[in-house]
Amino acid sequence: MNAVRYYRGSLTSCNYDCPYCPFGKTRDSAATLAKDRQGLEAFVAWASEQGAAGHRLSIFFNPYGEGLIHRWYKEAMIALSNMDHVEKVAIQTNLSANLDFISQLNRKKVAFWATYHPGQVREDKFLSQCLTLY
Repeated sequence: MNAVRYYRGSLTSCNYDCPYCPFGKTRDSAATLAKDRQGLEAFVAWASEQGAAGHRLSIFFNPYGEGLIHRWYKEAMIALSNMDHVEKVAIQTNLSANLDFISQLNRKKVAFWATYHPGQVREDKFLSQCLTLY
């Protein structure tokens, strides 16, 4: 099996508060964050098992909120990008998170769908984050 999997967990909050977006208007409870983390860890475990069955995966994280501000999304990106049977792992992000983790990623397998929010971040800061990824 060659499959593309889109992953959207329980996360429903963002660290930005864009006026047009419902996710910036909420804050996830500790219980919701714990559920999101557990769900993502279970998904990574499932994805890991798929290699033994000969399956190839491409994975796109598209949470209802900002995933990379949470350690477990960074850890998932690292783990998945370093699995032989995972061809691509990508995430939708506003690039507001600390990007120190990117050196642990398999650069040939990762992608970022980065969106600029001019009402939330200065252009030079966003571009600096883009250059860090580059």
